Amino acid sequence: MAYCGAGDVTAVSGVAYSTTSTPTAAQVGTFIDEVAGEIGLALASIGVASTTGASIAAVLKKYNAMGAACLAFQRTADNPDEFQRAEKMCDKYEAW
Repeated sequence: MAYCGAGDVTAVSGVAYSTTSTPTAAQVGTFIDEVAGEIGLALASIGVASTTGASIAAVLKKYNAMGAACLAFQRTADNPDEFQRAEKMCDKYEAW
């Protein structure tokens, strides 16, 4: 279960994804699902069974979007500035 949508990834990354962008909107959707899976496993490992509260939903949305943005940036980081941007986003996600 994804905790965010492509618009949330755009909000944290500042990048609009489409059918012609790199990565594409469909690929970002896959990144969202991958990160949601990681989050779900992390929560299960500490015994969190419910994620329905408004407060936890907002936090999960943010970190799901940050993790997906990290993956998206990694796919496009072909110059030093983009690589630093990717690294910062990934560090924020991984810190949680």
